[in-house]
Amino acid sequence: MKTICKKYCFYYKEDKKGEKGCLPLQVANVRGLLVLATGAYVFKNCYEQLKQIFCERCDYYHGDCDFHNKECPGPPCGGYVYFEDLISKGFLTIDEVRRLCETFK
Repeated sequence: MKTICKKYCFYYKEDKKGEKGCLPLQVANVRGLLVLATGAYVFKNCYEQLKQIFCERCDYYHGDCDFHNKECPGPPCGGYVYFEDLISKGFLTIDEVRRLCETFK
């Protein structure tokens, strides 16, 4: 899963250890989902739908999520970008992502 973080995550640091990662990354890891889409990111703007699926259930959401920081918002986590990229390129649908997450946690 480090490969996903390295490619997609703005917050990725090579020497960072001991963290289980964002919720989308945990879902991808548990479900064995590793598809590295090639080419530039193409987004279908599933942001609101992905927020409903991932964000409030993520351990980083309350307190440590720059994406949801109202004062100084940052980019979404790499797992979020990863799923957006897969959806945009037709590897998954938003409904399939919802189903992947239904039984998680």
